Amino acid sequence: MKAHRILTALVVALSLGAAGCSGNSAPAPTAGSAATTAGTGAATTAPTQAASASPAATSGLYLRNWSEASDPTGLYFAVPEVISDGQLRYLPELPLTDQPSAIFTSPVSRTISPAGQAAIVALAQADGLLGGASSFDCTPDPNSQPTVGGAIPHFELKVDGVTHSISGSCFFDQPTGAAASPVPGTWAAFNDFAGHVSNLSGWLGAELGPQVPFVPTTLIVWTAPAADAWWGPFDAVSSSPSRKWPLSTPLATFGNQVQWSGVSVPDPSRCTLLTGPDVATLLAGIQGAKDDTRFTDGATAKVIAIRIVMPGEPTDKLCGQ
Repeated sequence: MKAHRILTALVVALSLGAAGCSGNSAPAPTAGSAATTAGTGAATTAPTQAASASPAATSGLYLRNWSEASDPTGLYFAVPEVISDGQLRYLPELPLTDQPSAIFTSPVSRTISPAGQAAIVALAQADGLLGGASSFDCTPDPNSQPTVGGAIPHFELKVDGVTHSISGSCFFDQPTGAAASPVPGTWAAFNDFAGHVSNLSGWLGAELGPQVPFVPTTLIVWTAPAADAWWGPFDAVSSSPSRKWPLSTPLATFGNQVQWSGVSVPDPSRCTLLTGPDVATLLAGIQGAKDDTRFTDGATAKVIAIRIVMPGEPTDKLCGQ
Protein backbone atom coordinates (compact mmCIF):
# COMPACT_ATOMS: atom_id res chain seq x y z
CA MET A 1 0.00 0.00 0.00
CA LYS A 2 1.52 3.28 -1.06
CA ALA A 3 1.29 6.58 0.72
CA HIS A 4 -2.04 7.77 -0.66
CA ARG A 5 -3.75 4.52 0.33
CA ILE A 6 -2.33 4.78 3.84
CA LEU A 7 -3.43 8.40 4.19
CA THR A 8 -6.86 7.71 2.76
CA ALA A 9 -7.29 5.05 5.45
CA LEU A 10 -6.96 7.83 8.03
CA VAL A 11 -10.43 8.99 7.08
CA VAL A 12 -11.61 5.90 8.94
CA ALA A 13 -8.85 5.33 11.46
CA LEU A 14 -8.67 8.87 12.81
CA SER A 15 -12.35 9.77 12.92
CA LEU A 16 -13.52 8.96 16.44
CA GLY A 17 -17.24 9.15 15.95
CA ALA A 18 -18.27 7.95 12.51
CA ALA A 19 -18.71 4.29 13.35
CA GLY A 20 -20.60 4.94 16.54
CA CYS A 21 -22.95 7.44 14.90
CA SER A 22 -23.81 5.16 12.03
CA GLY A 23 -25.26 2.68 14.47
CA ASN A 24 -22.39 0.20 14.52
CA SER A 25 -20.10 -0.55 17.40
CA ALA A 26 -17.52 2.04 18.38
CA PRO A 27 -14.28 2.18 16.37
CA ALA A 28 -11.42 -0.15 17.17
CA PRO A 29 -9.01 1.37 19.72
CA THR A 30 -5.93 3.14 18.48
CA ALA A 31 -2.77 3.16 20.55
CA GLY A 32 -2.73 6.32 22.62
CA SER A 33 -6.32 7.17 21.79
CA ALA A 34 -8.89 7.85 24.46
CA ALA A 35 -11.22 5.54 22.57
CA THR A 36 -9.47 2.52 24.11
CA THR A 37 -12.65 1.46 25.89
CA ALA A 38 -15.17 2.93 23.48
CA GLY A 39 -18.05 0.60 22.81
CA THR A 40 -17.80 -1.29 26.09
CA GLY A 41 -20.80 -1.50 28.38
CA ALA A 42 -19.18 0.91 30.82
CA ALA A 43 -18.64 3.52 28.14
CA THR A 44 -22.09 3.42 26.59
CA THR A 45 -24.12 3.95 29.75
CA ALA A 46 -24.17 7.57 30.82
CA PRO A 47 -23.75 8.39 34.51
CA THR A 48 -26.70 9.71 36.45
CA GLN A 49 -25.63 13.34 36.01
CA ALA A 50 -25.83 13.07 32.22
CA ALA A 51 -28.98 10.99 32.05
CA SER A 52 -30.97 13.38 34.20
CA ALA A 53 -29.69 16.60 32.66
CA SER A 54 -32.23 19.23 31.72
CA PRO A 55 -32.23 20.62 28.16
CA ALA A 56 -31.77 24.03 29.78
CA ALA A 57 -28.21 22.97 30.66
CA THR A 58 -27.02 24.12 27.23
CA SER A 59 -28.19 26.61 24.65
CA GLY A 60 -26.81 25.50 21.30
CA LEU A 61 -23.94 23.07 21.82
CA TYR A 62 -21.05 23.08 19.36
CA LEU A 63 -18.87 19.98 19.53
CA ARG A 64 -16.05 19.03 17.18
CA ASN A 65 -14.02 15.87 17.74
CA TRP A 66 -11.09 14.59 15.76
CA SER A 67 -7.83 12.69 16.22
CA GLU A 68 -4.48 14.15 15.30
CA ALA A 69 -1.51 12.04 14.26
CA SER A 70 2.12 13.16 14.39
CA ASP A 71 2.08 13.28 10.58
CA PRO A 72 0.48 16.67 9.73
CA THR A 73 -1.12 15.22 6.60
CA GLY A 74 -3.42 13.37 9.00
CA LEU A 75 -5.29 16.63 9.49
CA TYR A 76 -6.20 16.61 5.82
CA PHE A 77 -7.68 13.14 5.82
CA ALA A 78 -9.17 13.00 9.34
CA VAL A 79 -12.61 14.52 8.83
CA PRO A 80 -14.06 15.52 12.21
CA GLU A 81 -17.50 14.81 13.58
CA VAL A 82 -19.42 18.00 14.38
CA ILE A 83 -22.51 18.89 16.38
CA SER A 84 -23.77 22.31 15.38
CA ASP A 85 -27.18 24.02 15.20
CA GLY A 86 -28.86 20.91 16.58
CA GLN A 87 -27.38 18.70 13.85
CA LEU A 88 -24.83 15.90 14.11
CA ARG A 89 -22.76 15.72 10.92
CA TYR A 90 -20.18 13.08 10.02
CA LEU A 91 -18.86 10.78 7.33
CA PRO A 92 -20.43 7.32 7.24
CA GLU A 93 -18.13 4.42 8.01
CA LEU A 94 -15.98 3.47 5.03
CA PRO A 95 -14.35 0.12 4.24
CA LEU A 96 -10.57 0.01 3.99
CA THR A 97 -9.44 -1.11 0.56
CA ASP A 98 -6.39 -1.28 -1.68
CA GLN A 99 -8.57 -0.89 -4.77
CA PRO A 100 -9.86 2.28 -6.43
CA SER A 101 -12.71 3.73 -4.40
CA ALA A 102 -15.14 6.60 -4.82
CA ILE A 103 -13.40 9.95 -4.94
CA PHE A 104 -16.08 11.53 -2.77
CA THR A 105 -18.22 10.18 0.05
CA SER A 106 -21.22 12.28 0.95
CA PRO A 107 -21.47 13.22 4.64
CA VAL A 108 -24.69 12.67 6.53
CA SER A 109 -26.63 14.63 9.13
CA ARG A 110 -28.87 13.63 12.04
CA THR A 111 -30.82 15.89 14.37
CA ILE A 112 -29.79 15.74 18.02
CA SER A 113 -32.38 16.84 20.55
CA PRO A 114 -31.81 19.50 23.23
CA ALA A 115 -31.88 16.68 25.80
CA GLY A 116 -29.16 14.84 23.90
CA GLN A 117 -27.01 17.96 23.72
CA ALA A 118 -27.56 18.59 27.43
CA ALA A 119 -26.49 15.03 28.23
CA ILE A 120 -23.17 15.57 26.44
CA VAL A 121 -22.53 18.79 28.35
CA ALA A 122 -23.50 17.19 31.66
CA LEU A 123 -21.12 14.29 31.07
CA ALA A 124 -18.26 16.65 30.22
CA GLN A 125 -18.97 18.52 33.45
CA ALA A 126 -19.26 15.35 35.52
CA ASP A 127 -15.95 14.11 34.08
CA GLY A 128 -14.28 17.37 35.10
CA LEU A 129 -13.33 18.41 31.58
CA LEU A 130 -14.73 21.95 31.54
CA GLY A 131 -12.81 23.40 34.47
CA GLY A 132 -9.97 25.07 32.61
CA ALA A 133 -7.47 22.24 32.03
CA SER A 134 -6.79 21.46 28.38
CA SER A 135 -4.70 18.27 28.47
CA PHE A 136 -5.60 15.00 30.16
CA ASP A 137 -2.76 12.49 29.86
CA CYS A 138 -2.42 9.25 31.77
CA THR A 139 0.13 8.46 34.45
CA PRO A 140 1.63 5.11 33.46
CA ASP A 141 1.79 2.25 35.89
CA PRO A 142 5.42 1.28 36.72
CA ASN A 143 4.81 -2.00 34.89
CA SER A 144 3.19 -0.43 31.84
CA GLN A 145 4.83 -0.87 28.48
CA PRO A 146 4.92 2.01 25.99
CA THR A 147 2.86 1.58 22.85
CA VAL A 148 3.95 2.56 19.37
CA GLY A 149 2.05 4.91 17.08
CA GLY A 150 -1.50 6.12 17.55
CA ALA A 151 -3.20 9.47 17.44
CA ILE A 152 -4.26 12.00 20.05
CA PRO A 153 -8.02 12.65 20.34
CA HIS A 154 -9.17 16.25 20.55
CA PHE A 155 -12.49 17.87 21.40
CA GLU A 156 -13.66 21.44 21.02
CA LEU A 157 -16.85 22.24 22.92
CA LYS A 158 -18.61 25.58 22.87
CA VAL A 159 -21.08 25.73 25.74
CA ASP A 160 -23.11 28.87 26.36
CA GLY A 161 -20.55 30.99 24.50
CA VAL A 162 -17.48 29.52 26.22
CA THR A 163 -15.00 27.45 24.19
CA HIS A 164 -13.24 24.46 25.77
CA SER A 165 -10.42 22.80 23.80
CA ILE A 166 -9.31 19.52 25.36
CA SER A 167 -7.18 16.53 24.44
CA GLY A 168 -5.86 13.40 26.11
CA SER A 169 -3.43 10.61 25.38
CA CYS A 170 -2.01 7.48 26.93
CA PHE A 171 0.79 5.82 24.99
CA PHE A 172 1.12 3.00 27.50
CA ASP A 173 -0.64 -0.30 28.04
CA GLN A 174 -3.75 0.22 30.16
CA PRO A 175 -6.40 -2.10 31.65
CA THR A 176 -9.06 -2.95 29.06
CA GLY A 177 -12.05 -2.22 31.32
CA ALA A 178 -13.40 1.27 31.91
CA ALA A 179 -13.75 2.55 35.46
CA ALA A 180 -17.40 2.75 36.50
CA SER A 181 -16.81 6.13 38.18
CA PRO A 182 -13.56 7.69 36.93
CA VAL A 183 -11.98 10.45 38.98
CA PRO A 184 -13.01 13.77 37.40
CA GLY A 185 -10.26 15.68 35.63
CA THR A 186 -8.13 12.61 34.89
CA TRP A 187 -7.23 10.71 31.74
CA ALA A 188 -9.72 8.01 32.78
CA ALA A 189 -12.49 10.62 32.90
CA PHE A 190 -11.44 11.99 29.51
CA ASN A 191 -11.46 8.43 28.20
CA ASP A 192 -14.98 7.98 29.61
CA PHE A 193 -16.19 11.07 27.75
CA ALA A 194 -14.49 10.03 24.50
CA GLY A 195 -16.00 6.56 24.75
CA HIS A 196 -19.51 7.96 25.05
CA VAL A 197 -19.09 10.46 22.23
CA SER A 198 -17.62 7.79 19.92
CA ASN A 199 -20.83 5.76 20.34
CA LEU A 200 -23.60 8.34 20.32
CA SER A 201 -26.06 5.91 18.75
CA GLY A 202 -25.55 3.46 21.58
CA TRP A 203 -25.65 6.13 24.26
CA LEU A 204 -28.20 8.68 22.98
CA GLY A 205 -29.94 6.71 20.24
CA ALA A 206 -33.45 7.95 21.10
CA GLU A 207 -32.24 11.56 20.93
CA LEU A 208 -30.92 11.23 17.36
CA GLY A 209 -32.98 11.56 14.21
CA PRO A 210 -32.61 9.51 11.02
CA GLN A 211 -29.69 9.97 8.65
CA VAL A 212 -30.19 12.42 5.80
CA PRO A 213 -27.62 13.65 3.24
CA PHE A 214 -25.59 16.70 4.20
CA VAL A 215 -24.45 18.85 1.29
CA PRO A 216 -21.17 20.60 2.18
CA THR A 217 -20.62 24.22 1.25
CA THR A 218 -16.82 24.15 1.56
CA LEU A 219 -14.29 21.65 0.22
CA ILE A 220 -10.54 21.27 0.28
CA VAL A 221 -9.36 20.02 -3.13
CA TRP A 222 -5.91 18.56 -3.65
CA THR A 223 -4.48 17.86 -7.10
CA ALA A 224 -1.37 15.85 -7.91
CA PRO A 225 0.44 14.70 -11.03
CA ALA A 226 -1.40 11.74 -12.52
CA ALA A 227 1.78 9.69 -12.89
CA ASP A 228 3.23 10.36 -9.45
CA ALA A 229 3.90 7.21 -7.44
CA TRP A 230 2.92 8.98 -4.21
CA TRP A 231 -0.71 8.90 -5.26
CA GLY A 232 -1.11 5.14 -4.92
CA PRO A 233 -0.63 1.85 -6.69
CA PHE A 234 -2.30 3.08 -9.86
CA ASP A 235 0.46 5.39 -11.06
CA ALA A 236 1.33 3.19 -14.06
CA VAL A 237 -2.10 2.00 -15.22
CA SER A 238 -5.48 3.45 -14.26
CA SER A 239 -8.53 1.20 -14.37
CA SER A 240 -10.86 4.20 -14.49
CA PRO A 241 -11.54 6.28 -17.62
CA SER A 242 -10.30 9.84 -17.68
CA ARG A 243 -12.70 12.71 -17.07
CA LYS A 244 -12.97 16.30 -18.20
CA TRP A 245 -11.95 18.72 -15.47
CA PRO A 246 -15.27 20.41 -14.55
CA LEU A 247 -14.01 23.81 -13.37
CA SER A 248 -12.95 26.79 -15.47
CA THR A 249 -9.62 27.32 -13.68
CA PRO A 250 -6.91 25.29 -15.46
CA LEU A 251 -5.49 22.35 -13.50
CA ALA A 252 -1.96 23.72 -13.84
CA THR A 253 -2.85 26.84 -11.83
CA PHE A 254 -5.67 25.51 -9.66
CA GLY A 255 -4.84 26.06 -5.97
CA ASN A 256 -1.47 26.70 -4.36
CA GLN A 257 1.65 24.61 -3.97
CA VAL A 258 1.32 22.21 -1.01
CA GLN A 259 3.94 22.66 1.70
CA TRP A 260 3.94 20.70 4.93
CA SER A 261 6.72 21.10 7.43
CA GLY A 262 8.74 17.89 7.59
CA VAL A 263 6.57 16.01 5.09
CA SER A 264 7.59 15.45 1.49
CA VAL A 265 4.80 15.92 -1.06
CA PRO A 266 5.06 15.51 -4.82
CA ASP A 267 5.88 18.57 -6.88
CA PRO A 268 3.72 20.15 -8.18
CA SER A 269 0.88 19.05 -5.87
CA ARG A 270 -1.58 21.87 -5.32
CA CYS A 271 -4.38 22.51 -2.83
CA THR A 272 -7.19 25.02 -2.48
CA LEU A 273 -10.20 25.94 -0.37
CA LEU A 274 -13.26 25.73 -2.63
CA THR A 275 -16.47 27.65 -1.87
CA GLY A 276 -19.41 29.17 -3.72
CA PRO A 277 -20.92 27.82 -6.96
CA ASP A 278 -17.75 25.88 -7.80
CA VAL A 279 -18.58 23.38 -5.04
CA ALA A 280 -21.76 22.22 -6.76
CA THR A 281 -20.05 22.26 -10.16
CA LEU A 282 -17.19 20.08 -8.95
CA LEU A 283 -19.43 17.61 -7.12
CA ALA A 284 -21.60 17.21 -10.22
CA GLY A 285 -18.53 16.68 -12.39
CA ILE A 286 -16.98 13.94 -10.26
CA GLN A 287 -20.06 11.75 -9.87
CA GLY A 288 -18.96 8.12 -10.26
CA ALA A 289 -15.24 8.98 -10.40
CA LYS A 290 -12.68 6.88 -8.53
CA ASP A 291 -9.58 8.05 -6.74
CA ASP A 292 -7.43 6.83 -9.64
CA THR A 293 -9.46 8.81 -12.20
CA ARG A 294 -7.37 11.18 -14.29
CA PHE A 295 -8.95 14.60 -14.81
CA THR A 296 -7.81 16.56 -17.83
CA ASP A 297 -8.43 20.06 -19.14
CA GLY A 298 -6.77 19.33 -22.47
CA ALA A 299 -3.36 20.58 -21.39
CA THR A 300 -2.83 18.92 -18.01
CA ALA A 301 -3.89 15.61 -16.44
CA LYS A 302 -4.08 15.16 -12.68
CA VAL A 303 -5.68 13.02 -10.01
CA ILE A 304 -7.54 14.75 -7.19
CA ALA A 305 -8.56 14.24 -3.58
CA ILE A 306 -11.52 15.99 -1.98
CA ARG A 307 -11.86 16.72 1.71
CA ILE A 308 -15.11 17.99 3.26
CA VAL A 309 -14.88 20.97 5.60
CA MET A 310 -17.32 20.62 8.46
CA PRO A 311 -19.23 23.57 10.00
CA GLY A 312 -17.01 25.66 12.27
CA GLU A 313 -13.86 23.72 11.36
CA PRO A 314 -10.62 25.71 10.96
CA THR A 315 -9.06 25.44 7.51
CA ASP A 316 -5.68 27.10 8.04
CA LYS A 317 -3.72 23.80 8.17
CA LEU A 318 -5.69 21.72 5.69
CA CYS A 319 -3.60 22.80 2.69
CA GLY A 320 -0.27 22.64 4.48
CA GLN A 321 1.40 24.82 7.04
